[in-house]
Amino acid sequence: FLPTPRRHHDVHLFRHSSGRMTVHQDGRDVAARPGDVYILDPRRPFTIGIASKTQAIVFKIPRSELQARLGEIGSYTATLLPRTEPLTALASEFMAMLELRADAIEASIGAKVAQQALDLVALAFESGVGGAAQLSSTRTTKLLRLKSIIEGRLHDPELKPADVSAIAGISVRYANALLAHEGTSLERYITFRRLVRCQQALMSTTNLSRTVGDIAFSFGFSDLSHFTRRYKAQFGCSPREDRSKLVTPPG
Repeated sequence: FLPTPRRHHDVHLFRHSSGRMTVHQDGRDVAARPGDVYILDPRRPFTIGIASKTQAIVFKIPRSELQARLGEIGSYTATLLPRTEPLTALASEFMAMLELRADAIEASIGAKVAQQALDLVALAFESGVGGAAQLSSTRTTKLLRLKSIIEGRLHDPELKPADVSAIAGISVRYANALLAHEGTSLERYITFRRLVRCQQALMSTTNLSRTVGDIAFSFGFSDLSHFTRRYKAQFGCSPREDRSKLVTPPG
């Protein structure tokens, strides 16, 4: 997706309810599961992959309100709140409760409740994600280069973590340390990006003439049954089920 016009002043706060969704923004990736909380900035480029039967609550938050609490929004986009943090659970549960109770809250106190909810969410992001957001510029540059190298070589079925780290000029251990801030590893990230690219291709009408196997093989998978299992584990449905959602154009 392209960013929305500059006049768009809201930031989108997601609370994932069911199914699976992937979000990519600012060089980071989210593979959301029920209860996960994350931020997306609609002003900047992003991609979303949505599996079947997926639901999420989306709160539109005034950009100025979130910036006043967290500073630069780009430090927090496409980053999950850590599941092990008590504040994460509290923020997630509070957001779910708001969805159920919002209509019953009197307008006179609704603004106060909204401010308290925003304070709680911002505190959870500052506490749980702040460390990842504070990566030094050198580490950030290395991480972006690492991801760029992976993205350009996803078609290679022989691509290994050691190959990527060697091209990036860092050790596998250091590469894993960089990606650990996003809750993943070099090997898992390679597989994740392959799956995301496959899903994007499968859901594009420009690829209707291509088979599922052709698409899978073009992004580095060498075993179709293995690809299908990984795809279903990631997105909650099979590649063919995703493909069936497309309507074949007439003629």
